[in-house]
Amino acid sequence: LAIDLGRWVSATAIREFAEMRESHFTNLRMSINLHPRHLEEDRSFVSFLAELRDHYVVLPGEIEFEITEHMAVNASYAMSETFRQIRDLGFSLTIDDLGMGYSSLNYISDYGVHTVKIDMSLIDKIHDNYKQREIVRSVVLLAGQLNLELVVEGVETIEQVEALTKLGVRAFQGYYFSKPLMIEDFKAYFAEHH
Repeated sequence: LAIDLGRWVSATAIREFAEMRESHFTNLRMSINLHPRHLEEDRSFVSFLAELRDHYVVLPGEIEFEITEHMAVNASYAMSETFRQIRDLGFSLTIDDLGMGYSSLNYISDYGVHTVKIDMSLIDKIHDNYKQREIVRSVVLLAGQLNLELVVEGVETIEQVEALTKLGVRAFQGYYFSKPLMIEDFKAYFAEHH
């Protein structure tokens, strides 16, 4: 079901994003996770995305697609070409789960990645773990030098927020801020917190 589910998720997310934008929810960006089987087997996925973009008038940078670090490191030529085509449509690419044990960073330049997301395994003890702090510090520096946006995932405590902020992190994702929300609950959360 990976192909059908991936198409349904993409279409639903982009439709809901467009509806929120029409309801004056501004300065939003939506991330959609991609599944490797979906990319390998759905040969018309890029044209499907082009139809969604045109139908909902998605502007460049409003929607980003997340690919895992594992997927990026092990991408076939065909998958790499799909990444390029997705970017050419005006969508951004994000590397998810950075730090899950893979060593190559070539994909950052090869795929035109816009954002990297540091996996929660690299920050779970960051407030009192020197090695975690130095790893994150080096990734923050690299992201800045390459003009990449950086998001840290799995942030659950104020201690993590404070330690990461001292290292220069400005974008966070995790339960400290909010658990996953249904669309109506998200609208209320956004209206309250902007």
